[in-house]
Amino acid sequence: MRPQNITQPGVGPRGWLMAALAGLSTFDPTLVLTVGPFVACVVFLFGRPGRLRITPSVLLAIALLAWIWLSVSWSVNPAAGQSTIMWAALLIIFIATVDYIQTLQQLRLVATGYLVGAFFAVAQTIFENQAAEGARVGVEGLNVNYLAYALASGFALIVLLWMTGPRTKRARVALLVVLVSLAVGVELAGTRGALLGVGLVAVWLVLCWAARRPPLKALVVALLVVCVLMISGVSDKASLVFEGGDRATGDWSGRLVLWPLARQIWAQHPLAGIGMGGFHVESGTGIGAHNALLEVGVSLGLVGLLLFVALFWTTLSNGVGAVDARLRAVLLGAFLLASAPAYLSGTWESAPASWVVLAVFSRLAVLAPAPDPLSVGSVRVSHGRMVTQPR
Repeated sequence: MRPQNITQPGVGPRGWLMAALAGLSTFDPTLVLTVGPFVACVVFLFGRPGRLRITPSVLLAIALLAWIWLSVSWSVNPAAGQSTIMWAALLIIFIATVDYIQTLQQLRLVATGYLVGAFFAVAQTIFENQAAEGARVGVEGLNVNYLAYALASGFALIVLLWMTGPRTKRARVALLVVLVSLAVGVELAGTRGALLGVGLVAVWLVLCWAARRPPLKALVVALLVVCVLMISGVSDKASLVFEGGDRATGDWSGRLVLWPLARQIWAQHPLAGIGMGGFHVESGTGIGAHNALLEVGVSLGLVGLLLFVALFWTTLSNGVGAVDARLRAVLLGAFLLASAPAYLSGTWESAPASWVVLAVFSRLAVLAPAPDPLSVGSVRVSHGRMVTQPR
């Protein structure tokens, strides 16, 4: 069942600002972190600031930010204040995007803005690297893995727009063109996690097409098991069975060095961690743990990790009960599979693009059919039956 086509208010300048911010997040995260919070505040203040819905997601985002701020007092990282400001920017953008998306039209606009930015990033990649041969390429000045993960996340948004957008030939052709361009961009970047994410989304769509009910619960359980295995380290050596191709290094490009270090440091400070960005300093590597769960665990301890996981869980589950079950399962599965490799093998938790995409999928509730009862006095018509309306 598709969401009903109901009259939607115009998106206005606020919508175009949010769409531009979403597109920019795919290829210029530094600029987004600099101007994004101010844009988000403008969009929020010129909306309905007095009617901000204090949802569990908003509360958890505020709680997570407060814990990050507190962690500065015990952080081993001299630049912990900068890390805190970065996270404040990310969560402000997230909350403002969630607050802005109140209609299906607004949801589509932000998703479309993201894909336009991703398409531009691929075009820029091709233009800047016409003479490159046999190398991983991306946008100049941008980490190639960031770009690849941003493009992979775009596949989930393509699924979203394909299933909820207009079924006109023009819309379908546009989405197919973007899909091909994103696939080219991921291939040029050569990031294995992004390639895996795209492949998993394709497999998921085939499964959903073949099965009467998309196996979303089984997928969630499988991902939880993978997370536990990666946190514990049980699967480290066994995972090398899947490391093939010409980029095989025997340690997942250094990740099997970083992950044990992260577990060791976390074990010494299990509850509160060592402060934001502490792994960069304490490990002596100058880089992140390349696993969102371990990075957050080391930085913020078990308390911070529980807040982080709870934020994700409530964000994706809150208010979606009225959405068609099959549609909801297909979309959430596509998001989880496109994003999981980035979160579990990269530094995606601190990427502006990741929080924009999460905000979009947090508002799937707008896909629910709008109730349109015919009310007369204390009686309304619902599904062909007369039902007494409480006064």
